[in-house]
Amino acid sequence: MEGALKRIKNAKLLLIPGSNDSRGHLTTGAAKFYRQQLQELLQSTPQRTM
Repeated sequence: MEGALKRIKNAKLLLIPGSNDSRGHLTTGAAKFYRQQLQELLQSTPQRTM
């Protein structure tokens, strides 16, 4: 993973540790685990007007 992250500019890895609340790969569908990071990403992305 570290090698792949180095090849992508500004790449970040969000690691969600296993817990009683996580569900393996299905955890990616539960925004409660990454809501804050997603909000930060969307706020930092330039807005396009149509």
